[in-house]
Amino acid sequence: MKHRTLRDRARQRLPLPLAILVAGLLALWGGSTARLHAQGGGLIAFTSNRTGSNDIYLMPAGGGDAVNLTNSQANDGSPTWSPDGQRLAFTSDRDGDAGDIWLMNIDGSDPVNLTQNAAMDISPAWSPDGRWIAFVSDRDGNEEIYLKDATGQAPSTPINLTHYSGNDGDPAWSPDGGRMVFRSFRHGNWELYMMDLPDPLDAGPTPVTRLTDSDGSEGNPAWSPEGSRIAYNRMDDLNEDIYIIDVPEEAGTVVPVPRQLTDHPDSDYGPTWSPDGTQIVFFSYRDGDFDLYRLDVPASPDIPVGEPVALTVNDRTGDTSPAWQPDPATAPPLTALTAPAEPVPATALITFDGEAVDWDHTILCSWGTLDGGLTWAFSLCPGAAHPDGQPITPDEVMIAVWEALADDPALSAVLSVEGILPPEGNRLRFALDRADESFPLLLDGLTVSAGG
Repeated sequence: MKHRTLRDRARQRLPLPLAILVAGLLALWGGSTARLHAQGGGLIAFTSNRTGSNDIYLMPAGGGDAVNLTNSQANDGSPTWSPDGQRLAFTSDRDGDAGDIWLMNIDGSDPVNLTQNAAMDISPAWSPDGRWIAFVSDRDGNEEIYLKDATGQAPSTPINLTHYSGNDGDPAWSPDGGRMVFRSFRHGNWELYMMDLPDPLDAGPTPVTRLTDSDGSEGNPAWSPEGSRIAYNRMDDLNEDIYIIDVPEEAGTVVPVPRQLTDHPDSDYGPTWSPDGTQIVFFSYRDGDFDLYRLDVPASPDIPVGEPVALTVNDRTGDTSPAWQPDPATAPPLTALTAPAEPVPATALITFDGEAVDWDHTILCSWGTLDGGLTWAFSLCPGAAHPDGQPITPDEVMIAVWEALADDPALSAVLSVEGILPPEGNRLRFALDRADESFPLLLDGLTVSAGG
């Protein structure tokens, strides 16, 4: 009997449009991601109204066809990446609120409302360790910056980070997770400020450092990947351009001297950095509608800035809010997992048992935890292969485990997000809805059919 892969079996169970989408995304991301990152590329998420309502789209950083991830009648926008580049947070009014923060996988699946509040929750920003989502909310009467656990666990009430009587917005984490830059109306106009994050995070506000001092209005700050520069847009005489400042090494009152990157009579907004810090993508009205543009960032102020390259051409007014996917090479390593108190021997935690073919193979071996047991990670066993000798791939394991969990009430009750493929390429992660040290025992001996 002809051997069918687990991916084939999973596609048979998907509705046809979704199966086509998944197949297209696998083709787009699977073999080309490493090459794109090697070229300073990757993927760009952005907001567009090209179908009549605001949706989240995904496209290669070098330009090309875009995939609509949300495809809803609601307004979805402001996408931001998880640090491992496998999930997106975004703003949506799909539940009828003024705006909530939602999470989804990068194929648009499993959308989850994180904040669920009648107030306006906007501008999400994912912490470098993947634990927190910073966002802006007017739930207490004015716009302030709050933190919410990205797993949806404790604390259930978001943490107010700024505690200011005026309005704050546009949060952006430093790459090391220790500081945050944001915009605030503290001195009569919108300027950029920086604060050291308190430890613990709910300890109350810390002193802020003013980073800009102009007669204009600053916003949309974006921290460079190495952490030494911040790109942002500044409005002067009703026109916005992109600027860069160097980040002060220590908190103080010295305002950095900004460097102007764009100078165009039509406005430029919302810069996002490439993973290697050599380029930015922004959106601009310079061609009569909002489109995305890519610009090389000179390594020295002495080098002239070139002309940006258009990435999208949209006649329906709105491609905005770009976010460049993080480089998987810089994502938090799973090797940092905490060791379990009593190591489990590297034996089969999951086995594939083909009923129509005679094989039984060990799949997952070593394991560990993050977040105090809320996240479990497993490595594929060396040499795990199909009966025909073809290597078993992580995405096949994820699909197979998803299928098995859907049929097992005990397991599905434990998991909120079944699996995430991390950049290492040979590991799987499972997010639990509560800390559960017995999770590996629930998987131990799980049999997944590989044939039929």
